[in-house]
Amino acid sequence: MIQEDAIHLRYDVYKLGVEPIDNDHFRMLTLADSARKTLDKSLLVQIFDELIQVMNEHIEREEGIIKETTYPFVFHHCKTHDDLRKQVADAYKYIIESSLLSFGKYNPVSALTQVLLTHFDSYDRQFVEYYQKQPR
Repeated sequence: MIQEDAIHLRYDVYKLGVEPIDNDHFRMLTLADSARKTLDKSLLVQIFDELIQVMNEHIEREEGIIKETTYPFVFHHCKTHDDLRKQVADAYKYIIESSLLSFGKYNPVSALTQVLLTHFDSYDRQFVEYYQKQPR
């Protein structure tokens, strides 16, 4: 489970050195942290609605940057975005269908946060390292 102030503790994960991407990562993790802290289901649904919107904007922006380069893993990276969208949709559906915010063994908010952190620290970091080496 994500700990209090985890966003600040995980700064190294979402801060990759490309400002638009970093800003999106911060917004998504801030929303995930807000979701973790709420006990109000209607507020949780609103947070997820915003998170989905921010994530889709981020993916569109990031894929635009990726496609402007000769990044050799563009197809694979874009496929991970499809997977990310599905995982977020599954977590959202689980929240909508749950009668309580006591989720039991599967906590969609914690799962989502881990999925985001993993994506940022692996796929996005790999792309940014490639991107920063390209001539401008």
